[in-house]
Amino acid sequence: MFRSATRNLRLSLLICFGLTAVEATALSLTRHSVVAGWMVDFFFLILTRALLTTAYVWRAMKAVSLRTHWTLIGSGMLLEVIALSMEAWLFYNSTVLHNSLNVASDYANLMLSFGTGVPIIILLALPSSGKQYSRAFFWIDMVQAILWGYIVYLKLFGVIPFTHTAIHPASNETQIIFNVTTSVAMIIVAFFRFTSATTIDEKNFFRFLTIFLVISDGMLNLHDIVAGGFTTASYYDLLGTIPILISVMLVLALPYETPEGSIPKPPGKIAEILNIGCPSLLTLMLMGAGVDAMTRFFNFGLGVVAIGFTLYLIRSVIIQRNLERSERSLKEARDELEAISLTDALTGVANRRCFDDTFVAEWSRAVRTRNPLSLLIMDIDHFKHLNDTQGHQAGDDCIAMVAKAIHGCLPRSGDLLARYGGEEFCVILPTTDSTGAQIVSTKMCETVISLAIPNETSVGPHVSISVGIATCYFPTHLTSHQLLEAADKALYRAKKNGRNRVEVALTSVLL
Repeated sequence: MFRSATRNLRLSLLICFGLTAVEATALSLTRHSVVAGWMVDFFFLILTRALLTTAYVWRAMKAVSLRTHWTLIGSGMLLEVIALSMEAWLFYNSTVLHNSLNVASDYANLMLSFGTGVPIIILLALPSSGKQYSRAFFWIDMVQAILWGYIVYLKLFGVIPFTHTAIHPASNETQIIFNVTTSVAMIIVAFFRFTSATTIDEKNFFRFLTIFLVISDGMLNLHDIVAGGFTTASYYDLLGTIPILISVMLVLALPYETPEGSIPKPPGKIAEILNIGCPSLLTLMLMGAGVDAMTRFFNFGLGVVAIGFTLYLIRSVIIQRNLERSERSLKEARDELEAISLTDALTGVANRRCFDDTFVAEWSRAVRTRNPLSLLIMDIDHFKHLNDTQGHQAGDDCIAMVAKAIHGCLPRSGDLLARYGGEEFCVILPTTDSTGAQIVSTKMCETVISLAIPNETSVGPHVSISVGIATCYFPTHLTSHQLLEAADKALYRAKKNGRNRVEVALTSVLL
């Protein structure tokens, strides 16, 4: 990459100095001919901007995250090439061919010249990298930028374009002041975008844009001040091409974008404010220009203000809609993650964490309502024998089938089945006494036997389960932990007494 940048820098230096020398020589040779001098000037103005446009297209093709940025700045330069080409044609048509000036063509050329700044204005109003910028936002910004340029034209020339009214341009001093003011404002915004950039590539781009605006606008404004009134081309016209050639050199020497350079970093407070405020820049500019236009064209200016306000409302509605969609998506993702975190991956029933949380909640509810709470603990009989003889895959299949069968025996949606660990399961039965818990447990044992999962042991030819029951009646001196211990002891007794059976903890009768 370093060698490529060095090679590009050498190439750009050669192009810059070579074209500058050729233009200076051509201007010297044509200094006694007004038409030839201006045609030479137009040729190099168009050529250098065409080169810069090509450089922008090249950067856009290699872009990783800033393709929109390079496309916009390239579009502005392309419009400038077209505007200068049209201006050269109008000059040649009127001076060499002696044709009368077509007013519509002149209007079109002037409007096109103003349009060259529209993509740059949109570029400066773009959100920082990583922020959402929909197609709707692009068209809203496009309309606002075009309207702003239209109003500026109206202010400087005092006529609505393409009407048959003679153009009344503002004085050169007024136009120079406007150009300088606009240039300074754009440079300031570009510099703030550079300081608030959230990625390395974005920082490099806005550093280049700031330098480009300082050099090009500075030299062009200097040309307007020094040589704006000249009737013939001169060496001062090099001020119109040298900054563009320097910009070509900067574009070619700029570091290439990389995936790592496009990763945004958390912005600081000032950067965050700037990134939020930049998209509103165009609306403020448009509405301010509309208010200013009302002094001479009241209805038109009022309409522009109304359009600016309407576009701002549309943008706000889109942002609000996107925000609600994002919040909904985040909530769905959070709920899905929470469900995953509370679900056993093998069986699809609740896991140990979900059981612990639910058991605490149901215990607290039972204390408040004084309704009985039953807890079942069960495990698969001789599960190790099944694993050893048939393999772990058969063991996993057995656990999943048993969990599904047990879950189907739960009488209510509020009852909870959880995989407690390994082949052990727990069931929480709120507002259920000991008799009801025994009925549910017996049904579970019968259902598991009916699955007929092979496992030849002392209990029988098929998989079976043993269940321990503990029921607490309120008020009580027991704790939730003691209820869990009582159910576990009942399960131990069920295993000791032959398995494939239900045992009830003695604590279930205590008040």
